[in-house]
Amino acid sequence: MKKILNITIIAALFGLMGCEDVTDQFDGLDDRQSNFNIGKTPLEGPYVLTEEDYALSSNKDVNNFKNFSESLPAKDYVPEILNKNYYTKEAGIELRITYDYYSRPSVDEDNAYEISNDEYKLMGQSYSNFTNDDLAKASIALLFTNNIPLSLMDPGSELTAKYVIASQGDTRYVKVNDDFSTEVLSKKPDAFYTLSGDDYDLLGERYPNFYSISDAQTKIAEFAQMAEGKGAGNYACVVYRSFYDRYAVYKYDGTAWSLLGSVNPKSELFKFDGMEWSWIPPIKFVKSDKAFTVEYELTDADYELVGNGRYYNFDVREGKDEESEEVRIEKISKILKTNFEVALGQVYKVSFKVYSGQNETWDLTLEAVEDN
Repeated sequence: MKKILNITIIAALFGLMGCEDVTDQFDGLDDRQSNFNIGKTPLEGPYVLTEEDYALSSNKDVNNFKNFSESLPAKDYVPEILNKNYYTKEAGIELRITYDYYSRPSVDEDNAYEISNDEYKLMGQSYSNFTNDDLAKASIALLFTNNIPLSLMDPGSELTAKYVIASQGDTRYVKVNDDFSTEVLSKKPDAFYTLSGDDYDLLGERYPNFYSISDAQTKIAEFAQMAEGKGAGNYACVVYRSFYDRYAVYKYDGTAWSLLGSVNPKSELFKFDGMEWSWIPPIKFVKSDKAFTVEYELTDADYELVGNGRYYNFDVREGKDEESEEVRIEKISKILKTNFEVALGQVYKVSFKVYSGQNETWDLTLEAVEDN
């Protein structure tokens, strides 16, 4: 009995000592958090990085260009910027941080929308071209907004436009091959012969230029074969009237089309744990056969959220909006992200009403994975 009593007393003493150590540890953590936040600004909602913020980066390119890119990912550099200047009053808070992201727009030449003769006139042009590139890009944005049926487009849709720019007096470069065929060079070559005034006279030109690039190709091929010519090689000449195909990418935001530049705002989630910031990977849902961790049935409010509030179901009949499983997954994903704090690896079994010619209840099992 005495041994048992002694053991109990010793255990109690160790318990007291353990509690004291844990308390000290938490006090120390609070102190470190307080020191970490001295002189910093609390963030309470979404935040857009400023020029001053980019200057805090350890990367010189981020300092200079004030944006991130595929080679300088925001997930690696935004946390260090936030660590230097910002905190949240509560640990574990996730905030949406907006920053500038550099990425050349993806030009789809094969499926480009080619501006028609009538559309040039509609945009105030006397001829089927523009002479000012900035005016062209702004005019095409208005053309798309006013003339493309909005019902055909989803917010975020992109469209490549093909248009013509006219220019006067440009220096152009023509390559003459060994068989005296020619090709127009898009870039200035390292070595070339520049036609002189006498050369233009020799070729019967009234002025020291050619009217068009096709004229230039024909005349330079002749010149290359003359005694005064230079044979095969690269030639530089002046063309009075040049026409260039140009491409620009536009994006639809739900109300209007706008030119998609190389630098555009992008937003991602970052979390402050009380000591430092970290990146929260974007999440998408994919169909899964894993055991579900959450079971959920769509409500009337959910159907309203994704535009199905009239009948409170998905119409899966042939040719209808939700016939495609991909569309159903997209809508259910939006609902889940609205209703839940979704984490990677969670698996949701979702029940929903459909109309397939008769009223039915279907289900989908979706897993939250990283959206690369």
